[in-house]
Amino acid sequence: MSRITLAAVGDISLARQVEKTIKGHDVSHLLEKVKPALDQADVRFGNLESVAVPENFPLEQASGIPLYSYDAALEALRPAGFDILHSASNHVLDCGWRGLLHTYERIQAIGARPLGTGCSQNEARALRIVEKNGIKLGFLGYLQAGDWTLEGGGGRIAYLKLEDVAADIEKHRSTVDVLVISIHGDIEFQPAPSLPRLNLCRKIAEAGADLILCHHPHVPQGVEKWGNCLIHYSLGNFIFDPNGYQTGNSPNVVKSHIFYVDIEDGRIAGWRRKYLRIDLQEGRPHPLAGEECREEDRYYLGLDEILKNPYQLRDLWHTNCLRRLSWMIDRIRNSPSLTPESFLQEYGKLLFSDMSHEYLDGLYELAYQEYRKNAYNDFELKRPYAPYE
Repeated sequence: MSRITLAAVGDISLARQVEKTIKGHDVSHLLEKVKPALDQADVRFGNLESVAVPENFPLEQASGIPLYSYDAALEALRPAGFDILHSASNHVLDCGWRGLLHTYERIQAIGARPLGTGCSQNEARALRIVEKNGIKLGFLGYLQAGDWTLEGGGGRIAYLKLEDVAADIEKHRSTVDVLVISIHGDIEFQPAPSLPRLNLCRKIAEAGADLILCHHPHVPQGVEKWGNCLIHYSLGNFIFDPNGYQTGNSPNVVKSHIFYVDIEDGRIAGWRRKYLRIDLQEGRPHPLAGEECREEDRYYLGLDEILKNPYQLRDLWHTNCLRRLSWMIDRIRNSPSLTPESFLQEYGKLLFSDMSHEYLDGLYELAYQEYRKNAYNDFELKRPYAPYE
């Protein structure tokens, strides 16, 4: 009987405080507390959130606040022995296509294989195969188009389209024992996936995936079995500077874990979590033990339970749709130099970005509910309720 274990971890950013941590120590320091846990696996997967650039990169020409580190920081991941690093994050174009391609090369230089990006669309969507103990694992990676990347990258990014994912699954299903789909996107800081993400993952499962690993929300979400497919809706953070923006949005950004998936004779046989906590000063993870683990058990089981409650999932999704609408209104209202051209840019993102399009669908549902409340009422002395007249 052949058996292997996959260890999957979430968002890895080597920028800002984490890069300072790396510079102050030797290359083994960043992962020294979790390396024994990673070494228990035969195959290791992670999501690289930040981009790598050389020392002479013209950062003054990059995006306003790029999430980047210099090449030396990436060396701190080498001791972990990552086989696959998903490189198609929402920050993949923070330093343009030059940053994308440089990161692609540097990932290979530390012995890993980049996923979801490439020098061409064919390369970005190409299957990455890792074979251990006679078992072949195939990895496909995708990025949900959103405000940060739109659908840019000149074909160097595999964007998340159900028809493309289904076609890739059909193309590669018979060439590997276990097919892993990696997805970057969805809503940040939420305890559960959006309804569109939940439905999309289930459709991908039905198309033939064995394991779906999602990342980007920066907090953990639950795990479910859908048919024969295991779906982890958010791996959370693994290495990240959690201060400021992140901790300001959720205290759970420091909750981390290693997601182990056991594979026997080419089939998923089981899974488990190894609980970690991210240090606020250094941004690196360390294992939990004893009562802390028991508390995490209760927390993570609660996340799994949310996935079984369609009413709670719907309410969370609708709340997020309203929050997004409020953000868009404030962004346009408070713009210091709102012009017809800048309005059209914001309006275009709202209408055509894949992520925003999902919000619009949710807002359509909410608007229809509000309309029905009033449209068919029979008022004796006035029109149907119009509170904003």
